[in-house]
Amino acid sequence: MSLLWNRKIIELRRRDVARLKFLLEGYDGLAAVTTVDPDRARVSLGYCSLCRRDLEAVLAALKTEMVLIEVEECSTGVVRS
Repeated sequence: MSLLWNRKIIELRRRDVARLKFLLEGYDGLAAVTTVDPDRARVSLGYCSLCRRDLEAVLAALKTEMVLIEVEECSTGVVRS
């Protein structure tokens, strides 16, 4: 089975960037969070294809508390086959 490394670009309110990072880091290994554009409050969420369902569930729950707009999603390559 091949594992794909994926990336989502999320835009949110600037005041929520640190909170999103803190919350996702609490789910050890779920996603790597990197700020890609601090002026537009865009972050990159890097995650393994096996974690997709869990990440989607967490993001859906967070959308009830903050504005999260998915800007882009792509697969960045095979991690292991």
